[in-house]
Amino acid sequence: HLSPVILVSWFHDLISALAHCHSNNVLLRNLASDQIVVDHSGVVKIANLYRSTVCSDEDAHADPVKLCENDKERHRKIKKSRSGEDKGPMSSPYEAPEMLLGSPKHTMETDVWAMGCLLAHLLLRRPPFTHRDRESMMRAICKVAGTPSKKQFRDLTRFPYYGQIKGEKKYKRNIERMFHMDENDRRTYQGAIDLISEMLKMDPKERISASQALNHPYMAEFVSNSDSTLFRRHFVEDWMSLKGSVMGDAKRKDDEMREHEKGIKRKAMLLAATSAAPSEVGTDDLYNVDDILNITSSFPKKRKS
Repeated sequence: HLSPVILVSWFHDLISALAHCHSNNVLLRNLASDQIVVDHSGVVKIANLYRSTVCSDEDAHADPVKLCENDKERHRKIKKSRSGEDKGPMSSPYEAPEMLLGSPKHTMETDVWAMGCLLAHLLLRRPPFTHRDRESMMRAICKVAGTPSKKQFRDLTRFPYYGQIKGEKKYKRNIERMFHMDENDRRTYQGAIDLISEMLKMDPKERISASQALNHPYMAEFVSNSDSTLFRRHFVEDWMSLKGSVMGDAKRKDDEMREHEKGIKRKAMLLAATSAAPSEVGTDDLYNVDDILNITSSFPKKRKS
């Protein structure tokens, strides 16, 4: 796990960024881990806002059920197609339940769910929910956040994809289930888990807002501690250690990539030699490149720039 000092600092950085966006009616919409950057001092920021949009006050907290019903043609087609079944691939592991159930637009509440998933990702070091299609994604969410009932989520049955979870096994809500920790770690990260739990509520109306999240006890404790010299020293020590590990890993991968590129050049030269003088080379094993290099399995694929 990330150290407690690093984790709480990054939680505060990310939630503050989200609260700032929402205070200016900016929806992040499809938040993804590739939008998160860390500067040289260890401050986390949200970048690549090309997915974001500016919305009106009305759209910021729009009722997802009404959005579905207003989009009547789309709703009718979903209802007509095998009880709303959809096996299409998932575009984001942070997709909110109301979007999976058929809501056509993102809101501030869907941003909060996505942020909760991102924070869980930091704690788990993997996305909390990763499945290929809508139905399996909803099942995975229900196992952790609980299968919503009509009493808990009164508008549930009015979503076009409600049929996918109607006959599913009923799961009790247990956010802590996805954090496999021993007792010591659980006590250490309990504040983080409690905050994530407030953000991962099935009913969007029950979710904590970004500004409310900043006032959560876990965040309030961070603000109180951040002025102390001891806390700052721990942050610097933990960040420098983490940064060194990341840079060391990056250097190792760069070295592997350079060796990989050398292998490609060597292979090209050998192929050129075999094609240039076939009569002289014949079937000499020296030019059997498959016996010399197996670069596709020995080295990683080149990273996207």
